[in-house]
Amino acid sequence: MWRMQDGNRVFTDAEWETFAVGLDPIRFEIESDIQSASDETEVGIQVFDRLTAEQKLALLADVALALRDPAVKYPRHTAANEGAVAAVFASFADMLRMEVEENQKTELRELLLAAFTAGEDGPEKLPKHTSKEWGEWEFLMDCFEGRVLWDTDYDFGDYFLDLPPEEARERMAQMTIDPDYFLSTPDEPGEKGVIKARQTLAGLLGLAVPDDDGLYPVLIDLYHDLHVGPVTPEEIASWEGRPWVMTAGGPEPSWECPYRTWVSDFSPAVPRTRFEVSPAVRGASYELPPELRVEQTSDGWVVRQGDDYWCGLVGNCWTDQQAEYATALTFPTEQDARAAYCQADKLYGEVGQRRRAAEQRLGMTDDDDL
Repeated sequence: MWRMQDGNRVFTDAEWETFAVGLDPIRFEIESDIQSASDETEVGIQVFDRLTAEQKLALLADVALALRDPAVKYPRHTAANEGAVAAVFASFADMLRMEVEENQKTELRELLLAAFTAGEDGPEKLPKHTSKEWGEWEFLMDCFEGRVLWDTDYDFGDYFLDLPPEEARERMAQMTIDPDYFLSTPDEPGEKGVIKARQTLAGLLGLAVPDDDGLYPVLIDLYHDLHVGPVTPEEIASWEGRPWVMTAGGPEPSWECPYRTWVSDFSPAVPRTRFEVSPAVRGASYELPPELRVEQTSDGWVVRQGDDYWCGLVGNCWTDQQAEYATALTFPTEQDARAAYCQADKLYGEVGQRRRAAEQRLGMTDDDDL
């Protein structure tokens, strides 16, 4: 809940849809900053721009939740959280102006209009959704923003903080500004706090929600070489122990096929039996690609490529000796190692064909590329 001009409340659905359009691009840019260990995202709201990327993400999650969830007690207004709200409005306004001035589709104008009814804290006559007069839309944005932000006190932080303490307190009192308004800055959220912020924002924006480790679960169909998701824990559990299907998690969503589509269109073809290689046939020739070699180790014969060891029979995975998450595949004889790779290599070719057919079916590639 948020303390707005017309009382303590949350956004209506129409208001939230408009706000969310401005929120998501900032969230995306801040996530890019976090991934690159930088703080480059700036929206022109100084009190917000000067925060670290992690502080920005956590603050956006807090204010967005307060604006949308009636169960959340309204927070005390501070320069930081009001600046975060202003940053989202500025983001939406930038996109809206581009839409108006470049005569693009009227999607954002229609969203903003939906947040108003005629005469409701706005002009008596609302502009038509096709209007190209930026002044009309700028005024409507000011009206919308005014519902949430009482003023622009958040912009005066440097002015007050540069004054002598006594004078600053006196002038803030004259303007009825809380003495701690500019001093209340968000703490660094830490790794767990960043994950919580991601989960909150994803849930509010209708995006895939990472787990408590900050990872996005994915179901990997090794038979078609497809990454499937998003998937729930229950859906993952239903495939536990099945050959040709494994689960993983990544810091970013990496899905290529929706789970329902995969269940209906691809999973029936996934074998229920494991792929197993046959022992070498005496006298048979097993030629490996020139970049591969077979070596004997204390554990048996292995296939190597450069400094790496073959470790994944179906997934064609490779590892170095120091890797803790995978161990090299070993075979009793050199011929068995060669025979195993040759059989697996044939499998990889078949998987590649199924992958290309799946890409075509899912619209991931053009027919001319096949």
